[in-house]
Amino acid sequence: EHKMTMYWMLNSHWPSFFGHIIDYYLKPGGAYFGAKKGLRPVNIVFDYYASADRTKAKIIVVNQTLNPLSDLQASVALVDLNGAVKFATKATKLSAPPNSSVVALEIPRVREMAPVFFVRCQLRDRNQRLLSENVYWHSNTEDDLGPPEKENAFDASLVHWADLTALNTMKSARLSLTGSTKQADGWLTATVTLKNESTVPAFFVRAEIVDNPEGDEILPITWSDNYVTVFGGESIALEARYRAADS
Repeated sequence: EHKMTMYWMLNSHWPSFFGHIIDYYLKPGGAYFGAKKGLRPVNIVFDYYASADRTKAKIIVVNQTLNPLSDLQASVALVDLNGAVKFATKATKLSAPPNSSVVALEIPRVREMAPVFFVRCQLRDRNQRLLSENVYWHSNTEDDLGPPEKENAFDASLVHWADLTALNTMKSARLSLTGSTKQADGWLTATVTLKNESTVPAFFVRAEIVDNPEGDEILPITWSDNYVTVFGGESIALEARYRAADS
């Protein structure tokens, strides 16, 4: 099921399909981490403004496990490109039966938001342990596929796409990095901690491990996560595993 979901959502023929996930050099691409996050057994999802009049968006808790979940907390924040939280809300005491999706929240369209903003969704358990987090970047300019009668897969009269170009001119964030490694059975495990020392979000950050300061990225390598967004004053710890012989 997960394999077919990846084929459907990435929507490209192979070999480009495989190259989006892991390329010829065994480097995991953005699609790899996107698929990994999207297919987590326990997840929290933003459905964009998919209501008929596009005035509300749903935040959905997904439980693809065989165990019921209870006493969950779902939260969502709309954050502008400077890091200011413009809207935030949460729901508590949520339950998600096995193999289910549950609408946790409905959020309004906040018209005073900037043309592009982040939607940060978090799911926590009763002990405030983070179970899942997804960060979306959203445009206040929506896709316009033309007249409703032509909005189908085979005949669309496109007027304009959503405009995300503001991401290209975001202010630079001050990001610090610390790391450590440990070795066992011929493998190295590296822990990389990224800390945002500024208030501006550090958007879509990709960590690499190289064999020397001027060298190439070590491949093949397996990361716990990558292409991450680190919000102001916060830290993210990533873990990478690779062969000691390649270092």
